[in-house]
Amino acid sequence: ICIILIGCVLSTYSQASEVSLNEYSGIIKIINTQAGNPDSVVVSDPDVFDNGDTVCFIQNKGALIYHPFTEKKSPEIAWGKVSDFKNTGIYGILVIREKLNDTIIFFAALPEMDPPSEGSVSQLIKINTSDVLNVNTDLTCKSWDPETGTGGVLVLLARHKIILNANINVTARGFKGASPFHFDPIADSSLEICATAPEPFYIGSDSIITGFKGESFENSLFDLIKGYNYVASGGGAGSGTLSGGGGGSNAAYGGFGGFVSEQCDITNNYNSEPGMAFDKYYTNEGKYQNRIFLGGGGGSGTEIPGIISSSGGYGGGIVIILTDTLVSLNNYTIRANGQSVTDLATGSGGGGGGAGCIVLDVNHFLGSMHLEVKGGNGGSTTDENNKTGPGGFGGAGTIWYQWDKLPDEISVDLSNGIPGSHIPSESQYGATTSSPSDGITVKKLVTPIRGFLFNFLAGEQHYCTTDTSIALKATAPKGGDGVYKFKWEISYEGEIWGTVPGKDQKQDYTPGADIHQAYFRRIVSSAGITDTSNILDFWRAEPFSNNLIEGDQRFCIDSDPQPVTQFDNDLSGKENVTYIWQFKEPDSSWVTIYNAVDSSLNLFPDIINSISIRRIVTSGICTDTSNTVNISILFPPEILSQPLGDTLNTGESWDIYTMATGTEPVTYQWFNEFQEIDGETDPTLFIEDFAEENAGIYYCIVTNPCGKINSDTISLVMHVVDPSGSPYTDNSHLFIYPNPASDHLKIDHAYPEPYRLILYDALGNQVLESQNDKFISLESLSSGTYIVRLQVDSPSLQISKKIIIKR
Repeated sequence: ICIILIGCVLSTYSQASEVSLNEYSGIIKIINTQAGNPDSVVVSDPDVFDNGDTVCFIQNKGALIYHPFTEKKSPEIAWGKVSDFKNTGIYGILVIREKLNDTIIFFAALPEMDPPSEGSVSQLIKINTSDVLNVNTDLTCKSWDPETGTGGVLVLLARHKIILNANINVTARGFKGASPFHFDPIADSSLEICATAPEPFYIGSDSIITGFKGESFENSLFDLIKGYNYVASGGGAGSGTLSGGGGGSNAAYGGFGGFVSEQCDITNNYNSEPGMAFDKYYTNEGKYQNRIFLGGGGGSGTEIPGIISSSGGYGGGIVIILTDTLVSLNNYTIRANGQSVTDLATGSGGGGGGAGCIVLDVNHFLGSMHLEVKGGNGGSTTDENNKTGPGGFGGAGTIWYQWDKLPDEISVDLSNGIPGSHIPSESQYGATTSSPSDGITVKKLVTPIRGFLFNFLAGEQHYCTTDTSIALKATAPKGGDGVYKFKWEISYEGEIWGTVPGKDQKQDYTPGADIHQAYFRRIVSSAGITDTSNILDFWRAEPFSNNLIEGDQRFCIDSDPQPVTQFDNDLSGKENVTYIWQFKEPDSSWVTIYNAVDSSLNLFPDIINSISIRRIVTSGICTDTSNTVNISILFPPEILSQPLGDTLNTGESWDIYTMATGTEPVTYQWFNEFQEIDGETDPTLFIEDFAEENAGIYYCIVTNPCGKINSDTISLVMHVVDPSGSPYTDNSHLFIYPNPASDHLKIDHAYPEPYRLILYDALGNQVLESQNDKFISLESLSSGTYIVRLQVDSPSLQISKKIIIKR
């Protein structure tokens, strides 16, 4: 597997577990007629693509292999090695200029390559592009499909940033591992149970006791897929009865598979060979520069009826990530491992898959991350009565990056796989346990970008600051020949462009203090390519100051509050300012006040709860929130519990109680006979040892900052005894009617003369007095509540009752 990290343009993406972001099509024909001119390809699935798409071209197969059917045997020739890579492993990032039916025309030429050869297999991969890519779900790619010649590669490209919030895993997405060769010596007498297969190569259709080789990047017409010899990175087949498959490879060798069944003659054993190491073909220069390979598949052995063998592991896939900044804050992992063979076999074990490669074309890295290009483990066997061959281990892959060295925050695992074992004997039984080398890292990657120079600016750069040292956000160019010329241009309305003031030919540009709002673009040239960036919208605004308001106040409900206004000095930065007013009740969230858009706020008198007020000012760039002012609503007193009168005996004790609510402080003052009772300022008036002088009218005035209210007026009456010895009571001897009255009152009682009748209004003012009368005219009085007091000289007593005059 090969992983290449390059910055594509992708938006936030979050879906089900292990999502694939790319779309794929096989390439039927490469039209490459003149060096340097734009190239074209004919694809099998043109519906995948549109004009302007960014795509990845890659040739996955096509290498020619040394084998004894075409080459003379010679000590200098090792069968299975690559005799000619052709264009295998070449890849490039391009942009589609036009789609004509099934023909895709690029803006530029493909990477330099030989004329296409028969049997080569290439694909075109559509890359979703955006400014920032948030990876919120584990990513993978489509598995390699040898029938369509597509898959096995994940390409991510973001102009500015890729943020990993999940893992990337293309393990086992590369070249296929081989399935076991099943033979039945009883059904086919030509196949002896312990017959040998001494040749390194057999045609796939040959009826010979050998498994199959793992898939590699060989030419697709190559059909010598049986025999113990490897084919490039594909593990060799287990030759002979129940011998293990060889491990696939990539940068590092795989491992040999185990011996034939011990019930056969192991002196005639031909161990399956592992895939070759291709570490020297990951290079930045020369004939093989900029090539990447899928991991090779593990080889398989044989199986017979009643005995099950395991398949070889699949190789790893390729991940390509291209961006300016890669962020991984929680040590996320990118895996391009070969597949381990986990199925236990009673026959032969399959070889582990070869790992892929990881390529990071990233300018900046933030956070921590782990990269894996591990070879897969070989398959183990379990027959207690017969030792059979375990599978060889898969070889490790490659990590390729742009920097001179990997950041310390990036850890790697370049280890090869582990061979399978014969579990009952706890031995590898011929499967090798070590390799000459592990996986590799390669520095100073230069991704073959074709036709553009990765010249991108931030879409907008809006600052609320007085800092004039902030440079425009621009990517470091990629592509071309690595030598770049720059030219910065400015426009104040977005149409007419001119050279920026100051240093205009540097990679980065910092607008001076006199530039507050403008549009910028950068022109980059390299190797005959001129790339004009997107337009950057720049706006630098001065922050607000002195956003202070005043208006703390306490006012009584239903009265007119004062407005909330700017405090002291004027607000700075008032140009194009918008005002937003918000209020908040205790233990609640802030709520925007509808249609309050002025610099001051007029409060409505119908506010019923205490609130806090704040002002938000914004210019579209700068936003500032003011201090908070507190608006307290005061409530007048309201009596909740009225006092009660009674008729008392001499010496008796009595409580007169009232209770009021309202904004504190709430004060009480008791009155007797309309005179303030000194010191009686509690809700309860306590009368101890009731005497004649305590009889009379009582009420309480309750006061707070919003006003005062009178309680009900009540009477305390003393029991007295008439000449007959019976007690006088106002209930049995004083009658006032009608009540409510309109024009007159009639009064009946049994008390002797002389007596007086006195009327008081609700405020305690005397409004009428009568001597020894039992009929009183009310024509001079207005509607309302009044107190009628009967004062008797002998026996001395006072009796009061409430009347209502209603007209």
